[in-house]
Amino acid sequence: MYPYARCKLTNDIYNVEGNDVHVDHADGNRVNNSIENFTFVINWANIAKGECKNYEEVEEKLTKILETIKKYKGTRKC
Repeated sequence: MYPYARCKLTNDIYNVEGNDVHVDHADGNRVNNSIENFTFVINWANIAKGECKNYEEVEEKLTKILETIKKYKGTRKC
């Protein structure tokens, strides 16, 4: 279905020819350039993942953000 691919991190489908899609090292090892280690991800999700050491840290940080948004929802605009 080129040029569309499913983002590994968000499960949404994106046009991979756009500037907002990155190629990601699935195992986090930036020197493992085997074709099986590459996946497509949307840029903001890849940036968030890149700031963390592992998926557990990604989950922890995103959970904290979601809890804060829910806590203050309706009290102010983002």
